[in-house]
Amino acid sequence: MSDETLRCIHKRQSEEKRINQQMSQYFIDTMNCLIYYISALIISFSLFYAYAKYKLSYWSRRGVKSPPTHLFFGNFKDCITLRKSPSDKMREIYNSADPDDPYIGFYIFHKPLLLLRDHDLIKQVMIKDFVVFSNRRFGSGSQRDPIGLDSILSMHQPRWKYVRHKLTPVLTGQKLKNMIPLMIENGKPMLNFIENLPTNEDGWSEYEMKDISSRYTSDVLASLMFGININSFVDNETAFCKTGITIFRGFMRGIVFIIQFFLPDWDFLVVPFIKRPANYFRNIFWDSMNTRERLGFKKGDMIDFMLALKNGEQNPIYKFEGDNLVAQPSSLYIAGFEATATAIAYVLHDLRHHPEHQNTIYNEIQTQLSGKELTMDLINGLSFLDSVIIESLRLHPPLPITDRITARDYVVTIYTSSFIYSVNENRLKLIEKDSIHRKCVLLKI
Repeated sequence: MSDETLRCIHKRQSEEKRINQQMSQYFIDTMNCLIYYISALIISFSLFYAYAKYKLSYWSRRGVKSPPTHLFFGNFKDCITLRKSPSDKMREIYNSADPDDPYIGFYIFHKPLLLLRDHDLIKQVMIKDFVVFSNRRFGSGSQRDPIGLDSILSMHQPRWKYVRHKLTPVLTGQKLKNMIPLMIENGKPMLNFIENLPTNEDGWSEYEMKDISSRYTSDVLASLMFGININSFVDNETAFCKTGITIFRGFMRGIVFIIQFFLPDWDFLVVPFIKRPANYFRNIFWDSMNTRERLGFKKGDMIDFMLALKNGEQNPIYKFEGDNLVAQPSSLYIAGFEATATAIAYVLHDLRHHPEHQNTIYNEIQTQLSGKELTMDLINGLSFLDSVIIESLRLHPPLPITDRITARDYVVTIYTSSFIYSVNENRLKLIEKDSIHRKCVLLKI
């Protein structure tokens, strides 16, 4: 071979050797990187596993029974994946305890909570020692959006006590009596709507009662809380009712509920979802307030009371101004709308399944109210109707869970089992009312 050919062969061999060395180095680097990431993943998972197992052993380390848990979701995997409602899951946890257990522990993610089952213990927590358990966990009382999150329904002490003291006068028995005429007036459009429903060939009218009860409840609360007269039974006046419905129903509401129930410390994620209804209620409220203040007339409703608070002496702990004023009727509307509409629908549902009681209620109403002006005293005299409503609420509580957070360390004493357990500060206790009615309360740990 010529020298030129040898040089070409040598050059080619050198190039192949260099490429092989690069490939070898790339393979080594890749394997080292892969080993590094796999090792980091194994270590991270091992640390998470150890952390999760330790967190999820909170109750077992204290001798408190708890159902089996998921490594990440705790006891609420089915709720996070929207397979079950929190109420159904709470009932399941309640029933997993032994019949004589005064409480049972469970977990939301890795947060330990205590579900109370003993009636005397519940009374002790909710009545005798209420000063320790006046704060709530769900909702968290965030001040990022006062209308939606910072109201009497979710704020903590000492602001809660002050606001409750200020709002109590508007909810007295006499105030409620004075509001009866407004309730009657809002009932007339509902009666006209029902009477004009189309009938089928058998002469029956069919309609979703939850929708009717929602419209009526919305009209009453709009009048009592915001001082406006609307008729949700007319198609072009349903904006107020639809705004209320968007707060409680639909996919977005499910996301909001998951955040407020499971991740209350992340409530800033809720604000975009409630911004539109918050702006709607804000505009309605200030239109009514400004009109009432300008014209100087009174209706004896929430708006009159808010005007008095606005013009009264202010306390630095909570000033009744701006959105703090809007928050009060808005929160009462939110508390009353879905709960009342659901309660009415369930009462009618239960009566449908017990036709033997329908004539009894009808005859009682005819006897007590026929030819008379409806008053609170006459309503209180309807004893059988009252019993039916109470029984329906027992079977179908609109709010199935009551939660409380301890304000300080608290010792739970169960003398029947000689057990003493200390609930640390800022821990949660839950009461699952649906289960306890059919035979629960929730403590944050």
